[in-house]
Amino acid sequence: MSKAAITEFRNEVATKLKAAIDAKGLPLHKAAEQLNISRQSLHRYLNRLATPRSNVLYLACTKWGVQININGMSFNPDAFEASSKKKQPHLVVPLQLPLPLAISQLRDECLQVKVVRRSDESVELHVKINFGT
Repeated sequence: MSKAAITEFRNEVATKLKAAIDAKGLPLHKAAEQLNISRQSLHRYLNRLATPRSNVLYLACTKWGVQININGMSFNPDAFEASSKKKQPHLVVPLQLPLPLAISQLRDECLQVKVVRRSDESVELHVKINFGT
């Protein structure tokens, strides 16, 4: 991921987290507690010095209704629901997504599996996952 993409993502996350914390009237230590992180981590996210993991974004989205908008894509609580019965839109995002989020957006047509070798004890497979198509 490029420095520009990281900076853009951190700016968006910081802006949305700050707005949600202010809207809820939460002191920072309570906001950190609700996200299951330390106050120091929250300060780093708000000051754009670190990028939160997917579990932190998930909690912010589900508990506070945060919606992250970047490069025309929107991440909201629905983006984290892999078991949803409705078909999720496939995301094509030029920045690196956290793996759990990327996996939750996979469709059957993104996967290719080939049998490479078979024996009595095992099967060797070649698996290709296309995240960008």
